[in-house]
Amino acid sequence: MKKIIAMLLSVVLLLSAIPIFAFAGNGPMGAWETPSGDSVYLAYITFYETDETGEWIWDSENSAYVHYDVFRDDTVYNTPGEQGGYQGMEGAVYDRESNTLTITNLAAENMVLEANVMGDDFTLHVVGNCTIGKILVFGYGYGGSLHITGDGTLTVNPNRIYENAICLYAEQSDSALTFGRDVTVNLYATEDVATIIMTARDTADTAFTFANGAKPTVTKEQGSSSSFKYITGYELEDPDDSSTSWRSTSVIKVVCNEDPDGIYGAKESRRVNDDGSLGDAFYRIMKLNYVEKYDAYFMDTAYSEANGNSWGDIEMTPEELDASSYSIVYDDDTGSEATIDNVYIYDSSVALYMDADGNRYGVISSWSNGEATQYAVTMEQIGDTTDYIFVRDPSVDVSTLTPDIDVVVYDDLFDYVLTGTEFRYVPKTVEDVGDVSGDGKINAVDARWVLQAASDARALTEAQSAAADVNGDGKINAVDARWILQIASGARVL
Repeated sequence: MKKIIAMLLSVVLLLSAIPIFAFAGNGPMGAWETPSGDSVYLAYITFYETDETGEWIWDSENSAYVHYDVFRDDTVYNTPGEQGGYQGMEGAVYDRESNTLTITNLAAENMVLEANVMGDDFTLHVVGNCTIGKILVFGYGYGGSLHITGDGTLTVNPNRIYENAICLYAEQSDSALTFGRDVTVNLYATEDVATIIMTARDTADTAFTFANGAKPTVTKEQGSSSSFKYITGYELEDPDDSSTSWRSTSVIKVVCNEDPDGIYGAKESRRVNDDGSLGDAFYRIMKLNYVEKYDAYFMDTAYSEANGNSWGDIEMTPEELDASSYSIVYDDDTGSEATIDNVYIYDSSVALYMDADGNRYGVISSWSNGEATQYAVTMEQIGDTTDYIFVRDPSVDVSTLTPDIDVVVYDDLFDYVLTGTEFRYVPKTVEDVGDVSGDGKINAVDARWVLQAASDARALTEAQSAAADVNGDGKINAVDARWILQIASGARVL
């Protein structure tokens, strides 16, 4: 994965200090307000130029990769220009309202199209004959789906200079790859690797959708594109002085009626809307464990993961909090919210490494003043298998460490791959669409079969299911039945 190192590190730092969307949203991810008050946009669409070996070309004069931005910093760039950022891309036009990138006769066989947190409905619309070197899409817990539509032909990696044609890094989102009914797609990969890869997704059930009814072989391989695993925990600079860590903070004291003897807290947060204004307040609820050695409270990650969303966060609006089993504790004298001090809220991800003697160390990457640094940390387990204290260990030279690939911490980091070095998606002929019964006609009988299938009253074969999905959205429901009736009456033409 060649996502920009700067972006990776800045995202890690940013997301370690602010709440994360628990759902994959429609449209590009909006702005986040950093602790310093800056608004940062993580969503972007860009084309990177590479050489004939697939290595990204470096512009030494501008100290940056040669790239052409189509969407970045919440701004659309549809005007082509000189090489570099914010110049647009010839043959590529982005529409923010529909979240669609339209490519027309695009000749970019030595370019990588990369998109980051563009949401559930990000669409690549193909017009004419288009060629792209490789496609990378990142979700980062928000959503990084790719829907390929249009009536043209898209060829990816024809020169096989990249290992894979399409890589979707779901990153714990419900990202999906779908092919529309009328677009033709030709994908190529180098020998003995997968044509399409999707990583960090719990299930492949809805990961791939093919409107022509094709059922390619999907293989599940653990960590095939990862050289190390991660654990989560809490960072301390000095193990004897927990106050030295910037992660320490105060939270509002909360009582859980279902567990009156437990220690609970709430952190009030706000998100930033797309227009830059502050959104409504919400609370992040957490159970706390007191660790006497550090005289500090730490989140009970097992409780959060068992009761929270897919990111392990328990989020509630003020109204939801009032109606829940949690309640805020108020000071009897001042009437203000009571607080719990010295609480470690934000967890960080640490790569596991080992030295030449087989001792395991964690490695944390940080980004400051435009430069990336790495330092080793020793780990002390304080809770369940993913709950650790990290303490900086200056005695360990990071360059001497090697990845420890034997440690598996997250068991949901899997690669779902479409095997084979070539993959060809051919549109389904219009004549087959809507004729669910297979009698050569499209009429009310077919609509009735669709409704019966949608209600599980009728089981369809693979071919019938493909014909029943008239609108090509990967679902069989009343919308398809309505389209069939419109086709039968002449009110709709496919």
